[in-house]
Amino acid sequence: MLVHFRQFLPSEQIYSVQINRLTPSNPAIAAVVLGVLSVVWLFGIVAAKLAGDVGMRLLHSPSLIIQAVMFIVILTFSACLRRAFPIGSFLVAMVSTAGLTLLLDDRSMGLTPLYFFAIVTLAIRTQGMKLVLLTVLAMATDVAVTAGRGLEPTNNLGEVQTPQHLIILQIVNVLFTYGMLVAFGLVIAKFRTYSSTSSAAIEQLRQEHEAKLNDAIASERQNMARELHDVAAHHLTGMLIQTKSANKVLASHPDDVQAMLDGAIDQGQRALDSLRQIVGILRLGEGDPDYPQPMIADIPEMIDGCRAAGSPLTFELEGSFAELDSAVQLSCYRIVQEALSNALRHAPTSPVHVSVCRDHASVIVTIDNEYGISTAAMRGQGFGIPGMRERITLLGGEFSAGPDGTGGWTVRATMPISGRIIA
Repeated sequence: MLVHFRQFLPSEQIYSVQINRLTPSNPAIAAVVLGVLSVVWLFGIVAAKLAGDVGMRLLHSPSLIIQAVMFIVILTFSACLRRAFPIGSFLVAMVSTAGLTLLLDDRSMGLTPLYFFAIVTLAIRTQGMKLVLLTVLAMATDVAVTAGRGLEPTNNLGEVQTPQHLIILQIVNVLFTYGMLVAFGLVIAKFRTYSSTSSAAIEQLRQEHEAKLNDAIASERQNMARELHDVAAHHLTGMLIQTKSANKVLASHPDDVQAMLDGAIDQGQRALDSLRQIVGILRLGEGDPDYPQPMIADIPEMIDGCRAAGSPLTFELEGSFAELDSAVQLSCYRIVQEALSNALRHAPTSPVHVSVCRDHASVIVTIDNEYGISTAAMRGQGFGIPGMRERITLLGGEFSAGPDGTGGWTVRATMPISGRIIA
């Protein structure tokens, strides 16, 4: 899952970067480009109308051309401020366009690409009643300027008359033009909202994934710390007890020392093998061997090693465990291992009874020991019982550890035979 998620995320990030490249980060860039296009637009129309009155008037009036260019400069400057002041920028563009139209006495020259861009930008950056009112105001201004420019005297009294069909045609033209531009702006705004939402969702997924990954790493560290503690505490405790016992009987029973030292060596070899196994799992790669985890069938060998340390142990194994899940079997082994380590550490001379039984639905592990007389008790780190409880809880079982009421100590763990790690 980690690999697939990381392969998915960069592609989305690249997609977002490509979208962002379509929109310049500096608003002045697009404004200047559109300003240049507006100048080209204006003089292109002038060139097309050289045979008409407007073209000839502009051709013979450099001051008129300068004034028109100044209007385009104002439009360009207002476009640069569209992000910080969207409404003010549009109002400046609307007034400047009306002035340019009246100056040139031609609507096709007055409506430059900068004004089209201002309408689209308004639809992108405003919404609701503000957008409706500003669009209606712009359309009314456009119609009024065009209609006012088209008024002509019709009689000697100086009365004027505007042809109704020209006004209707102009209104339809304005509605269509503004409608298309506003609709285009709304589509862009919706796309930007979708893109922003997608980026936020991707970022949230990345953060959630990192949090889960950190939790998994922390959990795995705890698991490995528990495994190392179980292995080291059990075997090293046995080694210390056997070497201390050998030291005590060295003078009185020298023949027994060799057997005790052999047991300590055996415990040390077991500790080394177990630690190599855990480290080997951490370093497991394509060419590394797959070390088997200890199972319930390995408990008798562990019991024999503890007996060699001088602790009176009895062991009872009932039922068939071969088909049980490895997680259940490993937990049973670790529970017995940790409980025996505690017994050897805190009451090395007390009798201990270990029982691993299976019924139709669960596996019950019980370790009973008497307090006895302990003169060689050693302090642990306090991780044993919490570690055992955590193991059983993860498998959906029950765990208890405490005095049995008769002067002894009992550790009892019950796990479902179909146990799986649930968290």
